[in-house]
Amino acid sequence: MWSNINQMLVRPATLISRLRSTGNAKSLPQHGTRAVRQRLCQTHSPCVIMSASSSSYNIVVKTGDRKKAGTDANIRIVLHGACGQKTSPAKLDNLFRDDFERGRTDNFTVRDDVDVRSISKIEMWRDKAGVASEWYVDTIEVRNEASPCDIFMFPIYRWVKANFHYSILHLDTFLPQDDPNPDQRHMEIADKRTTYEVTQKVKGATAQVGQLQNGKAHDEVIVKTNYSDE
Repeated sequence: MWSNINQMLVRPATLISRLRSTGNAKSLPQHGTRAVRQRLCQTHSPCVIMSASSSSYNIVVKTGDRKKAGTDANIRIVLHGACGQKTSPAKLDNLFRDDFERGRTDNFTVRDDVDVRSISKIEMWRDKAGVASEWYVDTIEVRNEASPCDIFMFPIYRWVKANFHYSILHLDTFLPQDDPNPDQRHMEIADKRTTYEVTQKVKGATAQVGQLQNGKAHDEVIVKTNYSDE
């Protein structure tokens, strides 16, 4: 236990030493105190390239708590930095554990030669492997283990289609006209237009979800929910 605590205390000092060598932390003290951590968060530039043989990232994935949300598919992820860096595709998998079960939170450690400190975007996708490959994701949280203060949150809250590469930005909140991934947005709106088709068994009565077959309901009027591109 004490060795782990010592590693935690040494890590900020190591980062400060590296920052000093680049001229970004000349005024910081030598010891790994809370004040040092706060100052480090304020002064560290996300585009400073740290020399390291490899970087380690902690990735926390929360699968949604809804019917058939869990998956047996293979999940892969790429981390993108604010300055254009990106990691190699990494498979999220814990040996001898059934990952991505309904309502469960899973932790993964990914190592890569690229050191990304400011993670601006993730790229993630799944295949069709396994008996149940469908997957509903709530959130993905990423942290570079060498960084003492930065946690990057990526809200998903959607069903993940097979073999489609999703690009999710940190906090992922945009007005429609400012969305940096318009093709992805249009694809998801088209899916919603299909998913939320409803029927009226009696004209003028309350609409109900239609039983669709080949895109049409038998002997019923299809009423499409008005999802615009906005």
